[in-house]
Amino acid sequence: MEPGKNALSERPDRILFVDDDETVRLMAERALEIMSIPFDVIADGGDAWRSFDQHRQTIVFTDLHLPTLSGEDLLRRIKSEAPETDIVVVTGFPTLRSAIKTFKDGACDYLLKPIDAGDLHRVVERCLETRRLRHELTTEKQMRRRLEEVYELKTHFLANVSHELRTPLHVILGYGDLLAADLEGSEQESDLTRLMDSARGLAGIVENLLLLTNIDAGACSVNAADTDLGQLILDAVEDRSDGVAGPVYKVEIEAELGIVRADPDLMRRLVGLLLDNSRKFTETGHIWVRVAAVGRGVTLEVSDTGKGIPEEILGTIFEDFRQGDSSATRRAGGMGIGLALAKRLVSLLDGSISAANRPAGGAIFQVSLPNLLEHLPESKDVTGGRKQ
Repeated sequence: MEPGKNALSERPDRILFVDDDETVRLMAERALEIMSIPFDVIADGGDAWRSFDQHRQTIVFTDLHLPTLSGEDLLRRIKSEAPETDIVVVTGFPTLRSAIKTFKDGACDYLLKPIDAGDLHRVVERCLETRRLRHELTTEKQMRRRLEEVYELKTHFLANVSHELRTPLHVILGYGDLLAADLEGSEQESDLTRLMDSARGLAGIVENLLLLTNIDAGACSVNAADTDLGQLILDAVEDRSDGVAGPVYKVEIEAELGIVRADPDLMRRLVGLLLDNSRKFTETGHIWVRVAAVGRGVTLEVSDTGKGIPEEILGTIFEDFRQGDSSATRRAGGMGIGLALAKRLVSLLDGSISAANRPAGGAIFQVSLPNLLEHLPESKDVTGGRKQ
């Protein structure tokens, strides 16, 4: 911090030195003149209080034995009026008892008589450094509180928007299903299909936003049940395989997991998010889903031959609204909440998730979920997805 400026209280740095000994005052003046900080040197405690009331000095050196107003009373008045002021006791005969008392009253340091210019300078520098650190800590706390407020507002906003969109979307989808039967085989059937696909896509985003905000609000619980994880994965892949276009899905279950103890709804959502993310950036090529038993847990791996993850965002890919391509010309849609939600789901399941780029191209996401297996049967390999 530059001398003369105190960001903590918006008061410019100024030193007040109070001592009734003329020799001490003279030595203090000579020492302070070297420093580029304004100062006042006063002999009387009452005059010192009036000077402080006028100038609001940020660092005060005071003897304890002063005429009119004692150094102890001066210390207490200043601390009561301006607690952030640094007060240094100047004394020639310090005792443990007096030190404890003055520190309790608010003193921050001692300066021994006879005064040495180097000692005085070091005490001033310590005070300035302490004030700088206090300012940084105060600023950090204020910023943290503000960020918490903004985050809470964002969460409420997303929850409200999601709820407001959910009802009309369900109405649109409901009437769309009714129209589908009447328009089957007509020229308008393809138009209705595009409308319904768009509505379902938006409904999926809304559901993800709702789940995201519920998790952040602590309103999402894990309901463990017997779950056929292998079949759950195969079903998720089947739902996303259109049989003609798009990537080829390969599912490799390295161990026949059988029944595991997990929340099937959360697991289904997690697998779907990872598959959808890979599909978004893999128009052709392959998407692999590998499941392996590791100890009493399970490792789930989803990899692809798509465009991969830009190195500059690899470390932040799981942050809210982070997108692999945020340019105005990006081809992949979405709001950047899929991977953020995936990470929250993994955390709910007491697991971990990581992302990396494949050496041959594409991305790879690995999820580790401990304590899901009740038994470890013999190995089995299963391949699923669109036929080549």
